[in-house]
Amino acid sequence: MNRCTKFCELLSPIYGGTLANIIVDMHDIPQRAYHNLCHIEHCLSVFDTIPDDMDNLGEASRVVLEAAIWLHDAVYVPGERTNEDASIALAAILLRGVGVTETFVGAVEECIDATKHLALPAHHYTPTAMYMMDIDLSGFGEGMQVVRVNNANIAKEYPLSHLEYVRERNKFLETLLKRKRLFYTDYFFEKLEEAAKQNISELIREP
Repeated sequence: MNRCTKFCELLSPIYGGTLANIIVDMHDIPQRAYHNLCHIEHCLSVFDTIPDDMDNLGEASRVVLEAAIWLHDAVYVPGERTNEDASIALAAILLRGVGVTETFVGAVEECIDATKHLALPAHHYTPTAMYMMDIDLSGFGEGMQVVRVNNANIAKEYPLSHLEYVRERNKFLETLLKRKRLFYTDYFFEKLEEAAKQNISELIREP
């Protein structure tokens, strides 16, 4: 039994297996070179590093956060600005279908919405949503070779010329560098901030 099945059956012993199959099938398609199960697995591995005793991330929030990780790219069309909103809508349908509470659905929706990465002040986000944003961007704090591989895979998803892709990529990366801090949570700020900003700066200089 894989982790998705285990987690989905935690949410719903009756319908969890069906939910797991849907989630896996959505991500396991050739057009997704980056936003696929490997990205989910990376996010989960980063999630697993968060210490159990973090004051602002209790057990209930961890379940919300794991659900948001599985569902934050449920809908992904390269270049579309509506991916997060569409993922929120689909996540709500899927979660309600297995009978979770509206409070749980709302918390997952907030986490997915945060992955628009609009760089709003911290008070606009719940602590759980801040962890979601940081996990989603944590790949920038890996080794530079990993960052390059991720960049190449994202480029494969875009129906643009390489020059157009680099232009759009750099617009986004430059907005990240303009932030006072890239990571919202102290945990990820202390762990990844310096490396991530160095990697982003280097990636901007690469064609």
